[in-house]
Amino acid sequence: MGILTRFADIIAANVNAILDKAEDPNKLVDQYLRKANDELTEVKRETAGIMAEESRTKRLVEENEKEVARQVELARRAIIAGNEDDAKIFLKKKQEIVEVGVSLKLAHINTQRHKSRADNNCGYRGICLSRLRRCLF
Repeated sequence: MGILTRFADIIAANVNAILDKAEDPNKLVDQYLRKANDELTEVKRETAGIMAEESRTKRLVEENEKEVARQVELARRAIIAGNEDDAKIFLKKKQEIVEVGVSLKLAHINTQRHKSRADNNCGYRGICLSRLRRCLF
């Protein structure tokens, strides 16, 4: 939390230096806070989009895993029924689905990383903005 405190102190010092030079300090502070709030809103919007993408990739991975299990079950039933050719077709299809699943899992891992970074960025900006408001008011 030392970084956040230092950041808030620097921002407060910069704002105070600007206020000393400004004609109407209240307008300047309001404008600065509005801009910071708008940026935080944009970060939250982007974070929501990333969260939606993470949920979508997770769902796709789960659906892929279910389809792999289904193909294995179909191959097992074909073997039991004596349809070895059908079983080979199901296992080939399963292998294709597994290959797609690898890409889906990588996409999901990447979206998890982006989500984590976005959450941290959003939280950090929110904390900084609230500390700045406390320093100014």
